[in-house]
Formats: sequence, structure tokens, C-alpha cells
Amino acid sequence: MVRKSAVLIVEDDTMTRELLCCAVDACGFEAHGCEDGIAALAAATERCFDCAITDYRMPNMNGLELTRRLRALFPALLVIGASIEDKKKEFLEAGADGFRLKPLRIEDIDALLSLIRMMRP
Repeated sequence: MVRKSAVLIVEDDTMTRELLCCAVDACGFEAHGCEDGIAALAAATERCFDCAITDYRMPNMNGLELTRRLRALFPALLVIGASIEDKKKEFLEAGADGFRLKPLRIEDIDALLSLIRMMRP
């Protein structure tokens, strides 16, 4: 049985998190949503993800710290930062593979999922 590619969505806004998860699921990927970095780290240690999309501003741990920790634990994980503020430089310095300004558009999600499809056999 072939495993579906899994995407970790880390977003403290419930509606945004659910919409992103629905969009990812609709494209044939398995989405797992977490409300903060602490929950995301716990999820990432329990299962294998192909990609993580993380918000910048969140309670308990911001997206930059989460990116640093994910990169240290899972060097091959594709990490994408997202924020309404231009935090591209900060996310890239923290070890992210890319950055997208919010609100995320369907084109942004589609481009990211296409990248995952190319990476997986």
C-alpha cells in the first residue's frame, strides 16, 4: 500500500487551519492541523510528514522557532513559512525552504503540492 503524502499545517487561527487542511485533502494529500508549535513538534515525532507549512505568529512558540526545531530533527522535511508580514528573510535564516505571504492563495498551495509530487516517487 502506498502512503499518501502528508502535510503538517501549523496555524493558530482555527478557520484558516481548517480551510488549509481541506484544500490539501482535496488535492489528494493527507493534512494534519496543529494550533501551535508545541503540538506540531509532538505530531512530527509521532508520524512522518513530507512538508510542514507554519504560520509566524502563534502562541507558545512562533514559526521561526518551530522551523529551527523541525530542521534540526528532520533535515529532509520541506518547511514553508507563512505570514501576513514579510518574514521571508527570517524564515530562510531559520532553515525554511520557502516562504509565502498570507493569505495563502490556492495557487500557492497547488505549487507547493506540485513540488511534493515531484519529490516523491
